[in-house]
Amino acid sequence: MDDGEKKTGGLREAMPATAEIVDDLRRALGAEIVDRALAAGVKAQKRYAAWLAGHGEDAAQRWLESQRFEGGSFWASEGGRTVGVKRS
Repeated sequence: MDDGEKKTGGLREAMPATAEIVDDLRRALGAEIVDRALAAGVKAQKRYAAWLAGHGEDAAQRWLESQRFEGGSFWASEGGRTVGVKRS
């Protein structure tokens, strides 16, 4: 995404303040780094949900705490929507 390019719909509309922060981070750090962290956060969110459903909260938290997100990770919550998973 170019500095001036804005995607529409979905999370960008549901989480406008988060989208602005992400845009700023992309400009400052580069899209590749930020997008890698976002993707890791979304992947972790899905895997955490699977652990939670299959093994319960304690096991899901242990799984999350054991993860080493080498490329970084991302978590944000705004307007009732969440992206990524927050470590406790």
